Amino acid sequence: MIPIHCKRSIVDILNKSDVKIEKWDTIAIEASKQCKRSFVTKIEDAMLLNDLMKTVCDYDLPLIACTESHTKTLKNVLDEHASAKKIICLIGTEGGFTNSEAGMAGKAGCMPVSVGLSILRIETAAVAIPPYYSMLIL
Repeated sequence: MIPIHCKRSIVDILNKSDVKIEKWDTIAIEASKQCKRSFVTKIEDAMLLNDLMKTVCDYDLPLIACTESHTKTLKNVLDEHASAKKIICLIGTEGGFTNSEAGMAGKAGCMPVSVGLSILRIETAAVAIPPYYSMLIL
């Protein structure tokens, strides 16, 4: 998981990154123990969205979660790209990505996907994406 800072981000994770990551690491360890998971989600350093866009070419399948009704579902996209091994999915803030942020992600090669008909809270959206894929949340 790579926390990213966007225009609509409420929490200032960039200036408090070390403290936040330490807290999130503890939560990830405890959650893995609780559900008897054999691995712990690694929490990366926080980054700005535009810095992250420079790295999406490192992934086989870069995705961006969106709420548009005409968007393909995550399942359909994963089925169409079954050979993809390294996947990244951007999940927006409470207010979603701005049009310019979504446009930047599209220009970088991120494909929009839907994770359901409802607008999900970040905690729910994050688990709607399969846990064995690389994923980004805010």
